[in-house]
Amino acid sequence: MSLPSSSSKLPLICFGIIALLFLGETSVLSNLHLLWRDELYTYYQVHGHSLQTLFPAIASGINKMPFVYFLLLWGIEQVTQLTPLMMRMVSALCIVLASPLIYFSLKRYGVRTAAAAVFLFYCLSRSLFRYSFEARPYGLYFLCAALVLLCFYRLTLRERVASGLLCANAFAQFLLPAVHYIGGVYGALAFGALAVDDWSRRRFRPKVYLSFLAGWLVFACLCLPTLRRQFQAPGGLGWIPRANGKSLFEWFSFEATWAGPLVVIGMVVGLRSIALQIRKGGSGDRSNLESGLLLCAFLWFVAPVAFWLMSFTGVLNGFLPRYFIPSILAWIIFMAVAGNSLRPFILRFIPEKAHSAALGLGLLVAAVLFTCRVGWNRSDRYGALPNTAELPRFLVTEHDGFFMIENYYDPLHQTALLVSQPREEAMWKAFAPNLPVVLVDQYAPSPESFAAIETAGESPVLSHWVSDRGYVVVAKIPLTHPVAKGATVYAKQNTPLR
Repeated sequence: MSLPSSSSKLPLICFGIIALLFLGETSVLSNLHLLWRDELYTYYQVHGHSLQTLFPAIASGINKMPFVYFLLLWGIEQVTQLTPLMMRMVSALCIVLASPLIYFSLKRYGVRTAAAAVFLFYCLSRSLFRYSFEARPYGLYFLCAALVLLCFYRLTLRERVASGLLCANAFAQFLLPAVHYIGGVYGALAFGALAVDDWSRRRFRPKVYLSFLAGWLVFACLCLPTLRRQFQAPGGLGWIPRANGKSLFEWFSFEATWAGPLVVIGMVVGLRSIALQIRKGGSGDRSNLESGLLLCAFLWFVAPVAFWLMSFTGVLNGFLPRYFIPSILAWIIFMAVAGNSLRPFILRFIPEKAHSAALGLGLLVAAVLFTCRVGWNRSDRYGALPNTAELPRFLVTEHDGFFMIENYYDPLHQTALLVSQPREEAMWKAFAPNLPVVLVDQYAPSPESFAAIETAGESPVLSHWVSDRGYVVVAKIPLTHPVAKGATVYAKQNTPLR
């Protein structure tokens, strides 16, 4: 396989194959994988709500996230039925739409280099593969980060910026933290990189800086009141794993199994370019147009390290790699930089036609590997897919790890929400108005310690978990209960959850 003779066709071919792979992957795996707990929370966050009840439900604090993603899903539900496939397809489509935005941010490194970097990373990235079929906001988060990156790059190219680009940048700066609160940090880092780049080129552009401020002010007005209510809700931050050395290593090694060497080369070249530009600081030199983009990439690349360090100081409660998806864009930028730097060296020893054929073969192999990964992930990432009869009939608001049969759920199978503490009852009723909320503290002698609730006729899977983990029955809800008929409350002795 060789690349098309016209380089202008290569990006379109790559975008088309990316769309086919990711949308096909989501269609296949969504039919094989039931929702896990957080995805079910996404479903109930929007299902059955009117516009008047949607925002109080978001502020309830079950999903401690901004409103944009849930408003998008709510709008889709007004048009068609909101199914697990539909929710996951939104994530896949967002990741697909991000690919041309990333390409146009890297186009200065060459059409082939930019297209190949985007395509290879998309096909071989475990992060993008994982979050493309998950009904959570991380696909939209990645798309918004790509939009911020494109606006940033366009702003570095021009002394005078059109009003349309300023509006687009303000919108992107609002949208990124309005999809995920951590996104505001990435917007601030982009502003810092732009300010340093402008200083090195001896230019001061108030309108550009005000476009950043405008986006942040809109976010503050629309989202900060909800954020305050969310973090005042019972449960605080919820479950977040504590950071350790392994968690940071896993973040950087997640993609580095194959992209690491290229990223290192790109970082070395990028550091040299940034150093040359800063050395000329104040000289007004505008020849090095890539230094601003590279500085932004470096800041985004090290952002997870800063958050990891903050997690040990008590400023943050934990470290979850999926919160730092925008940092993935830095990997792609450094790959493009490395490819652009290595191309002249490679062409000294390999003819152009052979190089084109080798690159085309590499892209084909990457696409095949992506397809193989779909086959390898036919079984759910938490284990073998259970039968519907083994699924929990109730969604339990207190749990111990993955006790609830590996966190499998089906929105059509749940019949009630079981709540352990009276102070949380109103919060859950606002969150899922169409799902009955059952307060179980009147049955369980120690309501704060219960870990799981299941129907009286336990499945073999549940019995296995109970015997292996030392759970005991602490209460049985009577068969006369209108909703939780004959439910059994399990807990670990002397191991309260709070």
